[in-house]
Amino acid sequence: LINNLNKQVATLYFEKISSSKSKIKNTFCYIEDCSDISEHQIKILSDIIKTKYEDSISILLKETKNIINCYVGVSKGCKHRYNAKQIISELISKFSAKGGGSSTFGSSVIVDQSTSTVIEYVKELMRTKI
Repeated sequence: LINNLNKQVATLYFEKISSSKSKIKNTFCYIEDCSDISEHQIKILSDIIKTKYEDSISILLKETKNIINCYVGVSKGCKHRYNAKQIISELISKFSAKGGGSSTFGSSVIVDQSTSTVIEYVKELMRTKI
């Protein structure tokens, strides 16, 4: 029951943020502050985005008590060489963060930064690296 509810919340959240996605070259990019849903729901949301768009990157943030958890999902069909592990590496070097992951999913923990600062950096990163 809880899993179904989490999937429903993530699906509704996907519909909510769909209008704010950007398209850089041929890649759909979702860069969102998702602090109002759970970490589990964010991971489901990342999977939904990868399923809906063969060529997509999602960078979803959740801030709790001055700690930002950043979840990066990159679809297997991405049309460029940039992957989740590389994006996490960029966040680690820029913000002295900790994290890791695979080519399709990674996460990092960033402390003492504002969500808006991280989002602006990520948007610039996507514009210059994709």
